[in-house]
Amino acid sequence: MHTPRWKQIANAIHAEIVQGKLKSGDPLPSETDLAAQWKVSRVTAHRAMHELHRQGIVVRRRRYGTVVASAERRRTGYVAVFFNGTRDFLEQEYLSGIRDGLPDEYHLLVCDIRNDPQREVQYFERMSATTDGILCMPTCDPSNTARMQWLLEAGTNIICVDCVPEGLLIDAVVSENYTSTLEALRFLAGRGHRRIAHFTNDRIQLSSIRDRRAAYEQVMIENGTPDVRPWIREFPLEGNGYRERLLVQDALSALLHQPNAPTAVFCVNDYLLCAVILACRELGVAIPGDLEIVSYNDCPPFVPYVPSNIHRIVQRAYEMGQMAAQRFCQRMRGEVMSPEIVRVPALFYPAASAEPASQSR
Repeated sequence: MHTPRWKQIANAIHAEIVQGKLKSGDPLPSETDLAAQWKVSRVTAHRAMHELHRQGIVVRRRRYGTVVASAERRRTGYVAVFFNGTRDFLEQEYLSGIRDGLPDEYHLLVCDIRNDPQREVQYFERMSATTDGILCMPTCDPSNTARMQWLLEAGTNIICVDCVPEGLLIDAVVSENYTSTLEALRFLAGRGHRRIAHFTNDRIQLSSIRDRRAAYEQVMIENGTPDVRPWIREFPLEGNGYRERLLVQDALSALLHQPNAPTAVFCVNDYLLCAVILACRELGVAIPGDLEIVSYNDCPPFVPYVPSNIHRIVQRAYEMGQMAAQRFCQRMRGEVMSPEIVRVPALFYPAASAEPASQSR
């Protein structure tokens, strides 16, 4: 039976690896050199290298070209997924998209890094050696950036979801946080709101949080308020803790009792939205009569439903997870080399009762 030339080339290289003539980390000829050596077309040489890469026998490293994979880097059939908790609606949507974006041959290992940078780096060390790659919602802690860069250069396939560590060249699929926030807050400004408070968490290292704040600051400048510090309140990321609810209630009460009280609040996620809704009930503040609210959907399980009088920025988590998985597959097939950040527009849904305001509030 005739063996195609590309398969002959792939088999010959594989045989040299098995015999020990080529060892882990040894460079392989470029496709141009391989084509000349075997007197075949560049397309045939590419198919041979593609097959070796598909089997995990060789890997492509940035700035180094194609090299023999180490034994521990051979295909395992497992993909690690890092989340900062696994109970929330958003993480479940990401996970569904990732699962549907991967071929059936892959199995998922879901790791809860609990917003802990030390736990995150431990999982990076372990999973980079035992899986074919990592899809992660990173902590973005600066202390882990150098280690992630080292793993990338060593050939580990890492795809970030939701946010990107600052200064790291890496594949990522994220929401278009800046533009989506601009749309929602300009909508509030168009309804006459000039005094908009911003309730956010204290993890400013997250690119998603930074982008949302940058858009908020831009709209406030457009509103004639260049100094936004009096309108921003940061809270520790503690989930649905009783302490967090008290902090939000105290902050909202103080803002509403100042001379120029806010007429709207922008919540960076649904944890803070839930706390704001409860605070409004305690303080006797009507939504949206006294206060309009816009929030990003990071819907936790303790919010059984979102009131129809809340403006919503809805992230397309399922599609983002699917796109991240597809990017991982492209990496495994050797189809891409340069890292890319894909920004997916979120969807803005004004409250059902929202109608244009007739004058500035």
